[in-house]
Amino acid sequence: TMTSYGYPVIKDKTSFALVPMNPAIIPAVKASANKHIGVIATEATIKKGMHKQAASNLDPHIKVFGVGCPKFVPLIETGHIHDDAIDEAVQEYADKFKTSDIHSLILGCTHYPIISEVLTKHFGKDVALINPALETAKDAATILTKNNLLNTQKGMEGIITSIFQIVNARTGGFTTVDLSHATYSSLLIICLIMFIGASSGGTGG
Repeated sequence: TMTSYGYPVIKDKTSFALVPMNPAIIPAVKASANKHIGVIATEATIKKGMHKQAASNLDPHIKVFGVGCPKFVPLIETGHIHDDAIDEAVQEYADKFKTSDIHSLILGCTHYPIISEVLTKHFGKDVALINPALETAKDAATILTKNNLLNTQKGMEGIITSIFQIVNARTGGFTTVDLSHATYSSLLIICLIMFIGASSGGTGG
């Protein structure tokens, strides 16, 4: 939803690269022999038509069937992941795809992969579930590589570096990344960590 409505507005107004959620049309098409793709998302995302536009740009023969699922997020966020309530909601939305003959289903909200098992139960194993997060991660890696920002460290070296980045704000009172790009939430967490555990001899202390 944020990508559908927010990204077009803010993409040219930041000093750093933004990575919008990939609509995942390409993997969905690869998993669909008849080019019939289903999309479940928030009602706002479906109304915006982002997936249909992306599919049309790729291949006008792709048919996208979108269904808004307003019940999913409240149920997932309140822990209804393996009970009758989520079963009934999934069945309600799955019924709307009965005549569409979809072979793949794009999970158009970051909450939805959590209920993948329930979705497969009602849509059937013949319908491939497509998680856009995987394509979005690839996009992020491409952008980081292009801007020479990708961490290429592997194995123990990468683990040690990550631990250093995390602990250093607490012990040394500073970090090796540009805090001007951190969100207010991140800055607040760093301040709390420094207050709780900064060493008396360090900047934090």
